[in-house]
Amino acid sequence: MPLTTVATRWLALGTLLLAASQVHAATIVGRVVRDSHSAAGLPVSLTCPGVPPATGSTDARGDYRLSINGSGRCTLQIGDATADVIVFNQAPMQYDFELQVHDGNAKLVRR
Repeated sequence: MPLTTVATRWLALGTLLLAASQVHAATIVGRVVRDSHSAAGLPVSLTCPGVPPATGSTDARGDYRLSINGSGRCTLQIGDATADVIVFNQAPMQYDFELQVHDGNAKLVRR
């Protein structure tokens, strides 16, 4: 078999293996309210094991959308409050929260 044919086959196999090993991004979306109003402009981050965190902020309606190259049990931080979330790469997961602050302690309550 000519060397170019062997090299072409190895290159094709390598490309297939690389494509199969790539992790697809998982997406999380939701809305945050505080005192029955949208919580606009809050920093949002999603941290999953083994990958860099995804960051963003809530928009004028309190909506957020983050994508991350990981999945499973992760931590969502909105402002100073955190919540455990589960994300998968098959479909966007939706997590809506109410941000409650009592005596300076922030807490996310799932809606």
